[in-house]
Amino acid sequence: MSNSTLLLKKSLQFQTDEIVDIPDIPIQNAKFGILQLTAISSPMSQSIHEFIFMIDRSGSMTDICSDGKTKMQHILHTLENMIVYFKENNTTNAFINIFAFNNTTQEVVERTEINETNIHNIIEKIKTITPKSSTNIEKALIAIKCAIDKIRYANPTHIISNIFMTDGKTTSGNTDNDYLYDLVDQNVTNSFIGFGIKHDSVLLNSISNGHSSDYYFIDKLENSGLVYGEILHGILYKLIRNVSIHCSNCLIYDYKNNKWSDSLSVPDIASETNRDFHLISSTPDDSFVLFKTDTIADDFPLQDQFSIFKEDITCDLSKYVFRQRTLQLLFKVNQFTDLQNLHFKNSIFEDADLIETNRCIEQQENDLKNELTDFINEMKKYMDENNLKYDGFMKTLCDDIYISYRTFGTKYGAMYNCARLTSQGTQRAYTVSYTPDEFNMNAPMPPPPPSLLRGRNNYSYRHNRSYQNVSVIQHDLSNTLDSPYLTQTATQLMRDISVGIDCDIFDKSTDDETQII
Repeated sequence: MSNSTLLLKKSLQFQTDEIVDIPDIPIQNAKFGILQLTAISSPMSQSIHEFIFMIDRSGSMTDICSDGKTKMQHILHTLENMIVYFKENNTTNAFINIFAFNNTTQEVVERTEINETNIHNIIEKIKTITPKSSTNIEKALIAIKCAIDKIRYANPTHIISNIFMTDGKTTSGNTDNDYLYDLVDQNVTNSFIGFGIKHDSVLLNSISNGHSSDYYFIDKLENSGLVYGEILHGILYKLIRNVSIHCSNCLIYDYKNNKWSDSLSVPDIASETNRDFHLISSTPDDSFVLFKTDTIADDFPLQDQFSIFKEDITCDLSKYVFRQRTLQLLFKVNQFTDLQNLHFKNSIFEDADLIETNRCIEQQENDLKNELTDFINEMKKYMDENNLKYDGFMKTLCDDIYISYRTFGTKYGAMYNCARLTSQGTQRAYTVSYTPDEFNMNAPMPPPPPSLLRGRNNYSYRHNRSYQNVSVIQHDLSNTLDSPYLTQTATQLMRDISVGIDCDIFDKSTDDETQII
């Protein structure tokens, strides 16, 4: 069966007018276009799945969440729900292997196939995991690599997935990001999950930068089941894998690197999902894309390729232009935050030039805040004028900008902005929305270098940040049910994995009132 038949929609469209609003277009007289793909609804994969769970059991897992339960209680409850789900869905051929780690690793559940006779024993073993000691991510990754190699040697046709969970920063072992990245097997599906605002988002984002890896940020532990549910949906209902899109007479946007190129790799496409890719071309009538894929149907890889040609229709892609601008602006914020953090890290001497540099950085931060404000106001005006006030697609874009704005300038700004960029770029249903009350524009970055806190000419960065020229944003955050990327099957699976958890993500809104910053 051709993978072309696995897609209900294969559409390539371009606007008739030349681009005027999108910055940094690399070709002249370009027109904006979109490639839209919609996968068919399919049953759960019949492939044999191997799940490796690595659970952080360091001392910080005893921290109490807003509902009075510990982080560990939430994670173990979610894991139990996943085990029960495997047992109750007889079509799922699943083996599990569960590890826990702190400064050492422990195999809690040896590789086993879940069934009626062993499920209670498995759950009892899970309940023995208790938090203590420090965090050694190096040892955890090495243990995962060994487990993968062992499974692959004995069962080369099985589909292996690694689900890694941590709430903190590595405190022992090798902490070099490049070294840790090299320990990650890129031939399996890797999901690196950071929960809570104290995890090392830079590390997890770094080691998940491979072709088959993804980074997830859980802002509220009460919502962990939703994230795991979406991850499971992508694995169990995987329809097409190893997608590569090759462009002729056009360029495609890569949100990870903020670049336009002639090809793009996309790991997988799951059942029912929609994927939208942005393109530009100066000769759209001559443009087409070559779609190369593998399929996992019938338990063996099937290579396939087909072309998608431009449709000869008139279309308004304004909403997608706003999405493109959102992705680029979030990337711009990421770049600035990285530069800002590097500057403070390297600032060890106090002098007039350094003080002036700090003032310049502060001004750039204010300018970016105003740019975020102006952009969200532009989108809201467009929504009002085009009867799109309740449009899920546009509301999600506004949410992206609002969360970036709300956390920008705080020590967690990079974490939240990166999460919103990734969720929008990959079109995830669940994304971070909860921010503590102290996340406002008066919350400081990490303290400046000690040199800046000494002497009569102290430049008090922490207390003298000038936000008087920064506009305010008034915005009511959406809920997950408003997500334009939520599918029926994924919704049900997310609910199943969240059973018994006081999950608020399907409530009316993140906050009861409109938020103003």
